[in-house]
Amino acid sequence: MLSKDLGLLVACAALAAVSLTLSAVSAAQGPSASAPAAAPAPPPPVIPPSLPPSYVVNLMTPEGIAAFGTQWKNEVGRVARGR
Repeated sequence: MLSKDLGLLVACAALAAVSLTLSAVSAAQGPSASAPAAAPAPPPPVIPPSLPPSYVVNLMTPEGIAAFGTQWKNEVGRVARGR
């Protein structure tokens, strides 16, 4: 039991050491001093909520309906009762 725990402890320590070594190596691989400067990032796109509306239509008015050349259609609904 003691040798199993000792083996597990050694394996975890070795895994931690390898992990720390790899993170130190990858952190040291930054851009070199001779690399050209990156172009500035483009501005963020204009998203729809920030765009002002170009035309507002109220479809409840005759003028709004005429803007689309259409008309309202109404239909009376019926309730069917089961027997």
